Parts: sequence; structure tokens; C-alpha cells
Amino acid sequence: MVTLIEPGTAIDARRRSAPTAIELASPQGGAVDAISRYLDLVDEVMRRNPSQREGQAHYNALRMGWPHLEALVVATERDCYSSDKALPSFLEWVERVLTDEGRHPDTP
Repeated sequence: MVTLIEPGTAIDARRRSAPTAIELASPQGGAVDAISRYLDLVDEVMRRNPSQREGQAHYNALRMGWPHLEALVVATERDCYSSDKALPSFLEWVERVLTDEGRHPDTP
């Protein structure tokens, strides 16, 4: 699958340095930030349904982890569920919103 995450962006760097399963389970591993949690959900969505386009997987991860943000994406220029072309705009928005959000996703 071809990734649409721009190399060198903050979200790309965080994806490459995502914590291991041991770090996630370890209490002394420190808190995992919202973007890392989001990227973990994207990976999980893509593993469970590999036929989804990347944009659909990103949208579904956000919907699962932060359902209250879904309405801010649907039918906007960020709606990457409908078109992968919207993924760069969506990812910029996700990075900004989740950084400000400071909340854990609703899923474990």
C-alpha cells in the first residue's frame, strides 16, 4: 500500500517512532500522546480490514477513537473517507486537533 503521509512531517516522524507494544503496556513507559494513539488505531483498522483505502482507514480510526470529532470531517475538504486526495489536509488537521485535544481516545 502506498502511504500518503508526507515524509518529514511531524506526523510522519511520530509514526516512525511509534512505541512498541511493550512500551504501551509498561506503566513506566510514560504517557503515549494522542497522535501516537491515533496512529496505532490506524494500523489496527488497516490490519482488520486491508481492503480499505488509506483515507478510509484514517477516517475510521478517528471515528473510533474520537467520535466527537467525526462531524468536523464529514463533507469538508478534510473528508478522506470519500477521497484519498483529502488525506494531506485531514492529517494536518488531525495533528493540530489531537495536539490541542489532550484527551485519550474512547477506545482502549
